[in-house]
Amino acid sequence: VNNPAQADLDGDGVGDSCDAQTCGNGALELGELCDDGNAIGGDGCSVACEVEAFSGVFDSVQVIDNGDGTYTYDFIIDGISAIEIENNVGLINLLGVSAAYLDDGFKVALSVGNLTLTASTKSITLPSKQMLCVVDDPSFVAADQLGDLSCWTNPNRVTWSPAGGNTCDVPGVPIQAKDKDGNWLPQYACEQFIDGGNPYSKMSSFDHTTAMGVDDMDGDGYSAGEDCDDTDSSVYPGAPELCNGLDNDCDGSVADDGADEAWYNQSTSCGVGECASTGALTCQGGVQVDTCSAGSPTGSDADCDGLDQNCNGVADDAYVPTATSCGVGECASTGQLICVAGSLQDTCSAGTPEEEICDDMDNDCDGQSDEGVQQSFYRDADGDGYGNAAMPVQACSTPEGYVENDGDCNDGNAGVHPGAAEVCGNGVDEDCNGSDLVCNDVTPPVITCPAPIQVSLLCGGVPASNPAIQSFLNSATAVDDIDGTIPVANNSPGVFLTGLTIVTFTATDSSSNTSTCQSSVRVAYAYGGLLPPINASGSSIFKIGRAIPVKFRLYCSGTTPVGTAAAALSVFKITDTVTGTVLEVETVPVGEANTGNLFRYDPVEQQYIYNWSTQGLTQGTYKLRITLDDGTIHDTNLSLEEK
Repeated sequence: VNNPAQADLDGDGVGDSCDAQTCGNGALELGELCDDGNAIGGDGCSVACEVEAFSGVFDSVQVIDNGDGTYTYDFIIDGISAIEIENNVGLINLLGVSAAYLDDGFKVALSVGNLTLTASTKSITLPSKQMLCVVDDPSFVAADQLGDLSCWTNPNRVTWSPAGGNTCDVPGVPIQAKDKDGNWLPQYACEQFIDGGNPYSKMSSFDHTTAMGVDDMDGDGYSAGEDCDDTDSSVYPGAPELCNGLDNDCDGSVADDGADEAWYNQSTSCGVGECASTGALTCQGGVQVDTCSAGSPTGSDADCDGLDQNCNGVADDAYVPTATSCGVGECASTGQLICVAGSLQDTCSAGTPEEEICDDMDNDCDGQSDEGVQQSFYRDADGDGYGNAAMPVQACSTPEGYVENDGDCNDGNAGVHPGAAEVCGNGVDEDCNGSDLVCNDVTPPVITCPAPIQVSLLCGGVPASNPAIQSFLNSATAVDDIDGTIPVANNSPGVFLTGLTIVTFTATDSSSNTSTCQSSVRVAYAYGGLLPPINASGSSIFKIGRAIPVKFRLYCSGTTPVGTAAAALSVFKITDTVTGTVLEVETVPVGEANTGNLFRYDPVEQQYIYNWSTQGLTQGTYKLRITLDDGTIHDTNLSLEEK
């Protein structure tokens, strides 16, 4: 029967209470205890439109220390943080101050009466009663006094009508509630509980979905009957399809998940070189996914083709250069075969040819060395400095055994060559002038005398057989232009006595041409040097005014004293500076000084002595010179200084 006063949400002309049951259409139809407009369980109304219980009781109370002497008390209902009270310590009157939204958008106001908050133990003593008031009004905020709860006066409230009044303090007494349209809701049982000695009440069942009506719970502009998820404001018919795994546009499919994202289906790229690929941004399982997949390397990149086969971003980076060479002679060079932009390039660059010079090198880079610039040299087998014209070689410098001159007429005889001494009448052309010399010799030989020598006196004289004298006598030479080298004679005595002996050397060629020369042999005493007090090194210093004994010894045959020599003393001042370093004190009185300049021989001391007077001399350094009758001179320095 058509009842205009009855709701007809589906517009079929039959009232909802009489209509056939269609669970999930948002209308409370025949036999349904609830219908929240969706076929999802766990939200207060099951998939069979049966009421799911909501305890309406505190699960727990969490006390949070704010660190400043205050605390926050967080009341948890069915796992939801429903009420928070801050900065209250002591006995307070708890109100339904804040509330959590339930699945269908209703707000729960809790009135629990008086609470005792204990800061020292962070504990809460629960009151003896709890009352719940469900309001279908998202903007509702509960008042802060139990007796002033606006829940009871809110026009959108779900009214409670418990038997016996507005309290629920008698266990088992049923209560009834009406929705905002005045429709009676199923009864609820009110039970009393004891927790830690403190009684409290709770509703054993509570239908918080029947008063939903056609409200838009998530505020997205679509009511529960139109919205496929009225708890999510991003889900409604025609909504942009986001990449979240949800059916945002309520078309019954998530195949187009993310299709309305700005980045959806944008082109992407990945990989480098031969691994480069493309793809697109898509949405899979509510997550952005890039379909680009880089390829695999196609090679080691050791060739030179301009491709990056090993996919490291650099083409041909594994190519190994090989050594190359170019040019010849002095133009020869080396390089490498390298890879440049996918092409092989040889870095070898030959040098520049230059004018050929004679240096054993190929200067003009034609593969030949020193062509046209070499000099002729000739074999000199006999080493006389002249070569055989029949045995030439070409070279830049003189090879060993070769010479530049090719005029030798007999390279097997070192005495035959241009400029050699010609021997007349021997049938040999020594000077290579083409003929032998006819003998007509009027030229004396060239004689060479030895240098003068000095030898030590042997007692009785030095015999001519003495090795030093023999070497002296035999070193004279003579060469004749006809006879060549000829013997040399001398007038050496059998014994050389003290002093200087002149020796005459004579050479006579086969034509009786004669040449002479002279040299000398000096036979000298063995001089033992000055004796103390004079230091032979020249470091002595004496005081002026005394007589200084000048003494020395002479020997023959090395160690035999000689007392027959004649010796004279000469003194020269050489500087006014005292150069000596050792002060000598051995002197004799000036009255014992000798006159003249000749030494006397002391046979007892076997020494020659002369007392030299320094009377009247000035400070400085003097040279003492002893001249012997063998012609030798012996000098020694000494210094005189003022007393």
